[in-house]
Order: sequence, then structure tokens, then C-alpha cells
Amino acid sequence: MDLFSRASISNTGTGTALQSQGQSVGTFIASASGGLVAVPERERTAPVDPGLWQWLKPVFKTSTNDFLQKCGLDAYFFLRYLLALLKIFVPLAFVIIPILIPLNYTGGGGLDASVTGLDKLTVSNISKEKSKRLWAHCMLAILLVIWVCYVVFSELRRYIRIRQSYLTSPQHRLRASATTVLVRSIPPKWLTLEALAGLFDVFPGGLRNIWINRNYDDLTELIERRDKFARTLEGAETELIEKCVKASKKQEKGKENLPLKSNTGFVDGPGEGISSGNPHQVHHTVEDALNENTKRPSTSDSEANARGGGSIRQKSNKTSTEQDPKVSMEDENPEYDEGALWKQYIKEKDRDTLRLPILKYNWMPGLPLIGKKVDTIYYCRKEVARLNVEIEKLQAQPDNFPLMNSAFVQFNNQAAAHMACQSVSHHMPKQMTPRIVEISPNDVVWDNMSLPWWQQYIRSGGIVLVVIGMILLWAVPIAFSGSLSQISTIRKTIPWLGSWLGKAPTWVISVVQGILPIVVLALLMIILPLILRFLVKLQGIPTGMLIELTVQRYYFCFQFVQIFLVVSISSAFTTLINLIETATKQNTFDVSTIPEVLAKNIPKASNYFLSYMLLQSLSVSGGALVQIATIFKVFILAPFKNDTARNKFKTQTALPQIKWGTFYPAYTTLACIGLIYSVLSPIILIFNIVTFSLFWVVYRYNTLFVYQYTIDTGGLLFPKALNQTFTGLYIMELVLIGYFLVVEAASDDQGLAGPVIIMFLTILGTAGFQFLLNDAFGPLFRYLPITLEDDAVARDEEFARIMAERYDGHNINEPSIIKGASDDKDIDEVLAEEERESLEENQAQEAYEMEELKRKRQKEMESDPTSPLHSETPEQNPPRTKSKRERLNPRNLMPPHHPTSRSSWADRDPARRSSSFGKNEQQVAHSHSRTKSRPHVPQQIMDPLNFITREPLNFIVGADQADIEAQRAGRNKLTELLFSGINDELEDLTPEQRDALVQRAFLHSALRSKRPVIWIPRDHLGVSDDEIARTRKASQKIWISNEKQGLDEKGRCVFNGAPPDFDEVDLIQL
Repeated sequence: MDLFSRASISNTGTGTALQSQGQSVGTFIASASGGLVAVPERERTAPVDPGLWQWLKPVFKTSTNDFLQKCGLDAYFFLRYLLALLKIFVPLAFVIIPILIPLNYTGGGGLDASVTGLDKLTVSNISKEKSKRLWAHCMLAILLVIWVCYVVFSELRRYIRIRQSYLTSPQHRLRASATTVLVRSIPPKWLTLEALAGLFDVFPGGLRNIWINRNYDDLTELIERRDKFARTLEGAETELIEKCVKASKKQEKGKENLPLKSNTGFVDGPGEGISSGNPHQVHHTVEDALNENTKRPSTSDSEANARGGGSIRQKSNKTSTEQDPKVSMEDENPEYDEGALWKQYIKEKDRDTLRLPILKYNWMPGLPLIGKKVDTIYYCRKEVARLNVEIEKLQAQPDNFPLMNSAFVQFNNQAAAHMACQSVSHHMPKQMTPRIVEISPNDVVWDNMSLPWWQQYIRSGGIVLVVIGMILLWAVPIAFSGSLSQISTIRKTIPWLGSWLGKAPTWVISVVQGILPIVVLALLMIILPLILRFLVKLQGIPTGMLIELTVQRYYFCFQFVQIFLVVSISSAFTTLINLIETATKQNTFDVSTIPEVLAKNIPKASNYFLSYMLLQSLSVSGGALVQIATIFKVFILAPFKNDTARNKFKTQTALPQIKWGTFYPAYTTLACIGLIYSVLSPIILIFNIVTFSLFWVVYRYNTLFVYQYTIDTGGLLFPKALNQTFTGLYIMELVLIGYFLVVEAASDDQGLAGPVIIMFLTILGTAGFQFLLNDAFGPLFRYLPITLEDDAVARDEEFARIMAERYDGHNINEPSIIKGASDDKDIDEVLAEEERESLEENQAQEAYEMEELKRKRQKEMESDPTSPLHSETPEQNPPRTKSKRERLNPRNLMPPHHPTSRSSWADRDPARRSSSFGKNEQQVAHSHSRTKSRPHVPQQIMDPLNFITREPLNFIVGADQADIEAQRAGRNKLTELLFSGINDELEDLTPEQRDALVQRAFLHSALRSKRPVIWIPRDHLGVSDDEIARTRKASQKIWISNEKQGLDEKGRCVFNGAPPDFDEVDLIQL
């Protein structure tokens, strides 16, 4: 089982680190980090049983419902994409291979009877005399296109069903991201709370909250500088303490009174650690954030927060607001450091120092031997204190910053948010557009929020040109890396370079030829995704979700051009160029031989891709299972990089994350290559099946146990990947057309005109199908239809009922995030059955309408005196009792006249607005952390479960009550299995508590930034406590603490908890 899995980090007991005795430092660190919860409880995966093949059990036995709940839509649909490729290639292999391989193998040896090896299995082995066999390739190519189109159509239908069910689940509708819309390019006239409220309050359900964004770039720059100095100060203080402990051991070497080691691995120190300057901005639990019973001061405490080791008394009468950090501290030998404890163990020259920039620009780094040399601790203390004062002052005055041209608008209903995104909001072009829904607060790129539409267009055009240039010219550095492996040949070809390289030692030449090309090529492939992601962010895209979608498009273009086109074309043109050069020298060049050369060599490139796919399937799958990058990071880089406990904490609790924008294109390119050569070289179908089967097994395991997902696009990369897969079909059709023309020209056979025309029509049909497919499904890729809202409201009602039973102490199983799904019933089957039932209902409704129309006509004829069906005796037509279908017909469920007081999800009520609606940023930022109690929220605010208390089903008054009660009873029995065992904290909160957390969710990150803690280790000498005391003397605006951290017997940092400024509330996905 992988050492860095989700299960190993999440499920270790929290008390292991403190209960183990006599354990090694490595064991302590592992147990301590294991007790730190890095994954939300609902997303944790049960550990795998010991055994060589036990890791395969959860790969095949984990239900789709559990997988969706733990991993999200992006991971699910990536695996679904691999399954779709297997669904394409497996049937094609059973059809194409038995037909084409015998035809190709007995094809006669090619156009010049010189084909050998694996090339005999390709289309290039068909001779001129047997060119009629190419009709089989044409027909199977058409079959391939039809099958791929069918699979894509069925997969998109499944994608729509699952995505809609997921987004309308009660678990998802509770999140603020489900009902919040980002509106950009807002004109100044409309950039007010009143104007936006009046504009968007027309949508069903009305508004809940509005956040108008401001430009906090200056504040963000100060926060980044403050955090940089804080981390530098933390490292310098940690290094100072470690040096003192090591010096103390040298002084006491040979003595018997060495300090004893505690059972936890810490060197004994006084108490449990102390803290100073804590502004009480961090909430370690949700309860702390919601249940603040005492008023918090706006600045740091007047007394340090001391536990175990005693308190640190304040010797100065000046308050923190009166003390100016700029004048109270000096860079060298300040007064507050006289008699410091560290001076008993090390000299002043042993302290850490740094160089200041020459021109005093913040962006300039300090250069060695240039610039003023200062003590790191003294200088960073002064800067951190000064920046803390400045930042907190600016955070308290958010209205002093200029407005951006964007805002977040939160609605009471999910359907209203999707309607607002699809409506035309402004009468001028490009104003109040684009509008983005399903945006996570943590996914916002604040630097791009203020760009006007025209500037983003200019940036986009420039970035597209740069990306095109990179795609075309990236072969230059790759060719350079390849040329390094031919240094010996280059020395003979280029005399001046050979004379220069001839002076180098032999081992240098060996390193340059053997290692350097591989290193250069690896670096080029590593930095490319980083460059693309940087360029896309520079393009002005406002969310990480859209960045990943754009990177996916650019990176696929790069992969397809560099991996397929360059290799395929170069393999043919290399032979062609050599032939032309030889023929020219011998004066035997014939232009008519060019088509023949191309016909022989283009299919031969498939041999390269056979090896490439086999190599990728084995190396990538093995590397993904072993997690080579993680092992290198933890065991090789970490000892050099992790010089503080904070860095160790991040390394041990941060799970690997997938950047989907650069992850999908590699497999989409392989799929396109497989489609292109499926007819030209059918043997590649076997390699496709092996490759994608291995990938599915490996990544199914990794998505469950290795990776963590903080940002989810809702599966939007899946339809884009399917559309990119059509590239393989177009290239296959073009290659076949070209190959048919080449063979026709080489053999003077006009019988191949038919396949050429057919393949040309197939290209048009494929393009038309893709256009119609996207035209039909396109609006559903991102937005939800209104028809789902009533069903979603009913599910909210059942969800609330189950939650109420859970609070009463009932034992309820884990809920299903997809309606009707369970471990015994697959989601695909449930949703497909639901769709079939919907179609049957439509057919039944149509039949009912026709029956009603027939009955109406018959009644009119019977009432007509001239009709032969007219009857004078009313007893001959007794009144008919309504059937069950008639009673439950939607037309009969509505009363004749809708009452004006009818409750609906579309009703707008000002009382349903958020308690923070209309407040400025300062009031929102401090309303729940600076007051004794939260403002009262009306009981009818039940976002989005408000429909439960308002009886949304009261309009069913025309139906048979017994039938309705029977339906409700059956649904209640079913939903006990659907929404049982809720563990997610967001679902456990009341609407008022969720509202309290959401109020800060879409505030700018600069306003939500907290004062960082300088987290240093405890030591038995007391140097750590002395540094905290002297830091407090320097300024009360610096938060410094040595809680939950200490030094082991070797003087290394160890910890048994998260840093004091670790806010667990930030882990909640809003």
C-alpha cells in the first residue's frame, strides 16, 4: 500500500504520538503526522488489508456513489473517459483485427514488394495488384467512425445525467458555490449594492447576498511581504535555538547531568509551551468560529497566552497601539536583547544574517557581498511588526480601496443562479459578461478580477500567438537535447567544435552524451506545463477552473503536434529527403516516385507508436503506483528543505494533487493516435486495450488512496476531452484519403475513386455530427435546466427529514449523493432507469391526451342531434369514474385557480436575504469575530432547505389523497437509505451557522488574511522561551509561539500537532 495514501494519513489515531514510548524519531514523526487530519472525514478511504494483491479489492469493489463522494466529478469522469476508450477499442479489436490483419499480411509485400517485419500487418503491405482490398479498410473506417460517434453520444448522455444529479443533490446545494454567480465587466453605474440588487432580484427566489469586489493589490503585496519575512524569521529563530542546543551539548559533553528525553521524543522543557501576541483570529474548530461567547479584542492580548510554563509579564506601560515598531526596534544590538540567553552558548557572529537589496526595491533580492548586511532576526522582527500594524489598519478600512468591475451575487435558489448566467443582463455589448456559476471561494484568482473585457481580449490574442509559437518552435530545444547525444559525430562534422571539445576530458564527453540529453529533455517537459499555466493566468482568466480548461486545450494542441504530427511526418520525410539527395547526385530523380515513397513510409510510423504506447503503459503505470515523485520529495528533498516544523507539517499532511488541465491531454493524445492507426495498423488496437486498462486500474487506486481534490470543475474537462478525441477521427479520415490517392497514383488504378469520395463524405458527416452534438448538449454541459428544481426541492425535503432523525439518535447509513444509488445498484443503472421511466411517462401522457381528445370528439358527436350517435336516454352514458392515471395526471393535480399565497421555490421574499446583506466589507469581516452574538436570522431562511418548512407540496390538491400518501411512504422508505450517516460538517450546520461562514467566503483573500505565527521549537535550555519574551518586548504585534513543537535528542524539530495559526474552518468546502 502506498505510504502517502489518503488512508494512511487520515485514519491513524490522534493520540499515537503521545502514547508511544521508547520509539524512534522517525516513528514519532510518522505517528504524529498520521494523527493530523488532512482529508475531510467524509472523503477518507478505509485502509487496505495487508497482502500482495489486497490493494486491488477497493479498485473493483468501491461503489460509484462512494467514489463520487470521496473523489468528486473530475476524478470520476477521468476514469469514465478511460472506460469510454476501452468501450471504443475492445469491440473494434474483435471486428477489425480478424478482418484486416489477414488482408494486410497476404497483401503481396507492398507497392514494391519490400515490406518486412511488423509492417506486413499494416496497410502498406498491400501491393498494387491487390489494391481492391482497400475497400475493406474504407468500410471498416466508416464502421469505426459510426461506433465512436455512438459511444461519444452515449457517454455525453451519461455525463449530463450524472452531473445534473450530482449538482442537484442536497449535499451540493448546501454550498455557497451552488448558488453564487461571478459577474464581471460591470459598468460604474451598476456597481452599487442597490443597483445590483434591483437588477438580479427579479430571478426566482430572490437574492441572498452580494459582494462587490475591491482592488486590494497594494494590501496583497504587503501581506505577501509580511508572510515572507515571517517565514524567514521563523527559520532564523529555529536555527538559533538548534545552534544553542548543539553548543550546549558540546559544553556538557562528558557530564552526567544531561537532560532526559521524554516519551514523546521531545527534550524536556518547562511546561507545554507559551505564546505571545496571539490576535485570536484563528478558529481551530467550527464550534470556535460559530460559538464565540466572549468579545475578542481587536489587537493582541495585554498578557501573553501562557500555558504550563507561566505567563510573560508586560514590562512596558505602552500599549501595542502606542508603540511604533519603526522606532522601537533596531537592526543591530537592540536594547531589548541585552542579557539574552543565547549569548551564553553562541557568539553573535554565529547568528543568521541577510543582505538588503541595493536599490531598496521590494522585488529585488539581496545579492551576496553586495548591499547592507543585517541580523536576520532583528531585521525581520522589525519588518513583521511594522507590516502587521499596517496590514491590520488597512484591513479595518476596506472602503478606502477602489472598486473593481466585478461582484459575487448569491441567490436563494440554484436554478436562479443558472438562469442569471444565461440571461442578457445589459443592453451594451460585453457588459456584465461573462457570468460564471459553480465557482468555489478558494478557486478565485483575485489578480484577474478587475480586468475589463477589451484588455482580456488583447491578452488572450497575445497569449494565443505565444502558444502557437511555442508549439511550432518547441522542437528546436528538443532537437538540441537530442544533438547532445551525438557529440562524437558532431566533433567529426564541425571541425572548430571538434577542436574545442577535444580538450575536454573523456568523462565529460561521456556525461554530456549519456546523461545531459535526458536531463535537458526531462526539464523541458517539466517546465512546459508550468509555462502554459503561467501564460493562461496572465491571460486574465478569473478562476482556477477556467484556467484548467484553457490549459487543457493548449496542452492538447502541443502534445498532438509534437508527439504525433512531428514524429509521423518526419519518419516519412526523412526517407524522402535521403532519396531525393541520392537521386539528385546520380541524376536519376523522378518526381513520380514521391507518392510511392510516402505511401510506403507513412504507415510505418505506427511501429514507433507501438513501442511508445507500451513504454507509456508500463512506465507511467508503474511510476504512478510507486509514487516516485513523492518518494523523491519526501526522502531526498525534504531533509534539505524542511528546516522548520512548519515545512515538515506541510510535507507530511499535504497529499498530491492532480492538475487536470495537463493531465487529460496525455491520454487524449494516446486515444487519438490509437484511432488514427486503428485501420492503418490494426495491431495497435491490442496495445490500446492494454494501455488504457492498466491506466484505469492504476488511477482508480490512486484517486481513492493517493490524491486529494480541493478544486473540482464539475467534470467539465470530460466533454472537452471527448471533443478533442474527434481529432483522431479527422486525421484518420484525411490519412486514408491521402493514402488512397497515393496508391491510386502509384498503381494507375481508378477503382479507388469510390473510397476517396466515401471518406470525404465521412469527414463531412463527422463534422456535422460533432456540430449537432455540441449544439444539443452544449447548454447542458455547464448549466442546469429549470425542470430539475422541483425534484431537487423534494430531495431537500427528504434530506432534512433524515437529518432530523439523525439528530434524534437514529443509526443511519452513509447517504447517497446520487438519487437512488446504493452499493448494490450502480449509478448508471439508476439514472438510465429513471430516464426510461421519464420517457414512459411522456408516452403515457401523450396516449392520455390522445384518449382525451378522442373522448371529447365522441362526446361532441353524441350531443349533436344530427349525429347517429345521439342518444336521448342519459342512462346509456353513465358517469365514468376517473382512472388512477387520470387522477395523477399533472393537469389534475393543480387547482382550477392558483392561490396567490402559494409557496414555491420561485417565490421572492426579502426576509430570505442573508443577515450580512447590505453590510460593507469591514462589517462582514468582523461581525462574527468581534461581537458577543450573531445577528438574528429569521427562521424561514432555510437555504436551501427553506422549502421544507413552507410545504411546497400543498398544491397537490386535486389528486387522490391515498395515492399521494402511498407515494410519500414509499419515498420515505427509500430515502432512509439515500441520506443516512451524514458526516460532513457543512451538512451538520444549521442554516444560520452556514450563513455565518458564507459571509466571509467571498471576501477578498487580503481581508481574510490573518496574522501569521512565528512557530519555534521548545528546548530544555529555555532559549525558546527567552526569545518569545524578548520578541514581546520588541513588539506586541508579533505572534510567536512554541506550542506543540520541540527538539528531539539530535536537536531536530518535531511536532505533535498543527501550527497554532492552522485554521480548520478553511478546510470546509463552501
